[in-house]
Amino acid sequence: RLIYLSLLPGAIALLWAVATPSPLKMQLLSVQSNGELQKLWSVRVRVTNRTDHKMALHFAANYSGQMTSFWNTTQSDLIGPYQQKIFNLSAPNVGSMPGVTTPFMIQAVTATPTSISSTNTYIPQKYLCSFNPEYFNKVYPLGARVTLSVQLRTPFGAKANVGGVRVALGQVIYGQSDLIPATSRINNGYEGQSPIVEETNGRGQAIFHISENVNQHNPIYFQAWVTPRNGYPYGYSPIISVLWR
Repeated sequence: RLIYLSLLPGAIALLWAVATPSPLKMQLLSVQSNGELQKLWSVRVRVTNRTDHKMALHFAANYSGQMTSFWNTTQSDLIGPYQQKIFNLSAPNVGSMPGVTTPFMIQAVTATPTSISSTNTYIPQKYLCSFNPEYFNKVYPLGARVTLSVQLRTPFGAKANVGGVRVALGQVIYGQSDLIPATSRINNGYEGQSPIVEETNGRGQAIFHISENVNQHNPIYFQAWVTPRNGYPYGYSPIISVLWR
């Protein structure tokens, strides 16, 4: 019973913070990912102080129903009365980085007044990429061409019949002890060019024709992703391999 009573002030403070109208207006302006790790490590947030109080802000991401560790900011964490300010935030560790597949929000905690303010929920990934065919079962002779179709899908797995979306296809050889540059030719690119970018057609498909003229003695591995002109890459496909000999 004494333990419960000792927790009561903290619980009351939390309820008060949630129930009190937010003193801050927050808007998520941009995010930055770390590519194939498929996480978001940096964000820019615009914050407006609606009160006549100077406040110290502590920021965190929330993508699982609870806040992460507090994020780092490149400038002072103070905001003045009725001030609008843009904060550049970076995650303190990998565990605090939202995945590009996960809706999340940025939250700000203040001690005086006791409050929690949030941005709107941000959905970082519109589409996923899948391959057709899903794998190649045979060994191809040098010079033979294979066709690989990348299909856009919604985050729930349904086909997305959206044209004009830029899709990149990259190639690499995973050697036994290191990464080896691949040498296949994709569409109209030169040998070894990676990635090659194509736009989807009205069925949400980007088509890639691939051939190989160099006997690498190793499979070449391919992966596709969405690469907007402005923004971060996302929607990484599974990895597929093709062997030419």
